[in-house]
Amino acid sequence: MTAAARGRNIRLVGGGELVGAFADRGLLDELVLALHRSPSARARRCRRDG
Repeated sequence: MTAAARGRNIRLVGGGELVGAFADRGLLDELVLALHRSPSARARRCRRDG
């Protein structure tokens, strides 16, 4: 993968296991964390009702 990138940035999108595998091999220079809120079960029920 790094050879195919030819020095350009590679973006990983996934969970901790994927990112951890790359980190364990020393392949991460930078980590950007994005968090997305998940609606609660109660909020989902309210929207369905109306």
